[in-house]
Amino acid sequence: MKKIKLLVISIILFSQLCNAQKNIVVVDKETNEPIPFASLKFTDSEKGIYTNEKGVFSLENIKTDSLEISYLGYKTQIVLTTNITDTLKLVPKPTVLSEVFLTTEKPKLELIGYSKKSKNMSWFMQPKQELTTLINIPVESNKAYVSKIHIPIGKHLYVNKNDKTKRVKPDFNSVFRLHLYSNKNNQPNERLLKIPLLVYCNQDSKKMQMINIEDKKIIYPKEGLFVGVEMIGNVDENGYIIETKVNRSPPTFKFTKRAKGDIKSYTRFMFSKTNEWHEIDPKLSFNKKIQYHMAVGLTIATYKE
Repeated sequence: MKKIKLLVISIILFSQLCNAQKNIVVVDKETNEPIPFASLKFTDSEKGIYTNEKGVFSLENIKTDSLEISYLGYKTQIVLTTNITDTLKLVPKPTVLSEVFLTTEKPKLELIGYSKKSKNMSWFMQPKQELTTLINIPVESNKAYVSKIHIPIGKHLYVNKNDKTKRVKPDFNSVFRLHLYSNKNNQPNERLLKIPLLVYCNQDSKKMQMINIEDKKIIYPKEGLFVGVEMIGNVDENGYIIETKVNRSPPTFKFTKRAKGDIKSYTRFMFSKTNEWHEIDPKLSFNKKIQYHMAVGLTIATYKE
């Protein structure tokens, strides 16, 4: 009888262990394509994780009774962890076709923003944090589209060793996500991009990351827009985010020089309960030559009226 009980207990423990180590994949319900770096928010805390670049996560990393699963372009889904099977399927949101502007005219290309106003000092972004800065520089035409996004990055870190600060250039393999938001009362409002833009970079990447979004047909509004950077983190060879106690890894994102105009910058942590934006006060800068705004820029393609 004791042997039977021990056998039953062993089977239960083995089953629980297997379940804890079980890998789950998040996919598109219509195409079954994996969804890279989907957000998995713990509903009972201010914590969460991302899937890897193949849409996979492990149940052993889940410390909650239910998950809120979200990804830009899909309906948010809440599931009980006890109901999770091998695959979680997200339903795509209906696609709204934007107005197509057809012309044989060559546009005038203009670089606006602060990408050329960067300083050596940089933002160090923690994983699961987003930073966004307003670009509200007027353009000449009502028919203006965002052609490219310019993000200057830093690839060095400063480490303290033997009471001395040393500048180092470590190897890294990081990924961040770009967002564009409309401007409402100088605050980020609606998302303008319908699909996420993932940017991979490492120690050999160019210092100026230039992302072409000409095919997205994003109209540049008169009131300007916010450019946001969401730091996913440093990833290993399998696309899993590397979790460390001191999660410091490049890239860093450059500060602006002191710029004219009404610039606003906000930050937030992606898995906070309220997901609220918090304004960054540039007056707190200890260096009069810089402001705490991200040095981002846009190439705008303008057409005649």
